[in-house]
Amino acid sequence: MLARKVAGGGKARGGVGADDAAIPRQVTFTAHDIRSSHYNASPTVLEWSAVDGRVSSVKGATWRVTNIVQLLRRELFDMFLPFGYPDSVSDEYLTFQMWDTCQAMCSYLRGVLATQSVLESVGVGKDSVTPLAAALQWVMRDGSGMLGGLFFAYIVGPKFDANVKFWRLYADVINDFGLTLDMLAPFFPLYVTEILCVSSVCKAMCGVAAGATRSSLTAHFAKHENMADIAAKEGSQETFVNMVGLVSGMYFANAVNQSRTTVWMAFIFLTGFHVVANYLAVTTLCIPTLNVQRAYLAIQRYRSSSTKQSLSVVDINHAEVIWGPRLPISMGHHLPAAHVPLGPLLAAYRDEQYVLWEDAAGHIHVFLSVHAKPVDELRAFYHVTIVLTSPAKGSGALAMMQQEFPLFYETMHQHEWKLTHIPLGTGYVRFNWE
Repeated sequence: MLARKVAGGGKARGGVGADDAAIPRQVTFTAHDIRSSHYNASPTVLEWSAVDGRVSSVKGATWRVTNIVQLLRRELFDMFLPFGYPDSVSDEYLTFQMWDTCQAMCSYLRGVLATQSVLESVGVGKDSVTPLAAALQWVMRDGSGMLGGLFFAYIVGPKFDANVKFWRLYADVINDFGLTLDMLAPFFPLYVTEILCVSSVCKAMCGVAAGATRSSLTAHFAKHENMADIAAKEGSQETFVNMVGLVSGMYFANAVNQSRTTVWMAFIFLTGFHVVANYLAVTTLCIPTLNVQRAYLAIQRYRSSSTKQSLSVVDINHAEVIWGPRLPISMGHHLPAAHVPLGPLLAAYRDEQYVLWEDAAGHIHVFLSVHAKPVDELRAFYHVTIVLTSPAKGSGALAMMQQEFPLFYETMHQHEWKLTHIPLGTGYVRFNWE
């Protein structure tokens, strides 16, 4: 933004033939910082003079303590929050990061206690323990963690996008379990190596799940394709927490290290607060994609005739149950070994890109075509929900889906759900029955 004040006139230079009155000899203008942290800050008044061609600032009001405090606040704001906040991130970003910072501090303080227990369990300070034995034990521990992380990523990798909230919470809970094993290791001297190896596997699983979900959440938070900036600021926040934890951890360890009882009381309290903080963090998330839980809830609400509940992204996410029961469905998997009446099914579903079959145990199988798109997967899931929640079966449920789904899809689009990618956790098997 530029506000000018022109004074005087002068002779044209450079032979351009301009009128003398059109050439300003002095220009006063203001410079505005567009960062959101500087929204209420006064603009800088600048002045340009034709005498020397330089720009200089106009002396303003004298500095006060309040000015310095505001300046520090703005700089800290810019150091730890993405550029353009709050417009550049989703609405729940700050709340999530606050709870995430709390749980990170709990993890750091518990890590101090767990490290002390691990060193005690491996015999640090004892003459009977050789450096070679301790080194081999450490190698086994690290190797177990590496292998555990590899297999965990191989098995669970495709499922992370389908339920980001669950796996984000799972990462911290499994890390809590690993730290608890570290704390228990000194009580079982004959099984120290085994306990520490299992603990290392748990922490590796936490690293894989936390890293995968962090990437997904960074993409979710970024409203202006500013994922790199958000990731960088998250790193700054984590570094600050580690610095605070480094200083406070020393005093904390000395304060609670009076007896095993006080150590365990502190560990249990921090673990409980850690779980609560993580749960509150993930429940603040409002992810605009339809996974199994959110899609099932949205379809139920849409089809409910007794009450017209909101289908907005915020309301559906707040009603989502993270640890909810699994639905008896399989989508995108191989044909089961049981007898499947494939001929009649193909005839009934000739206009669809999927085939739905319910076995004798009530488990619903959805076989997807190689031509199936995300909208076809959502159609199939809408059909599944009808079968699970209404008396309609067979051709009646199919006709009901074909009648209701187009308006449901349009309604979800109007509520700003992202329907180009629908992470329903479908398998990798597709069929070509043409």
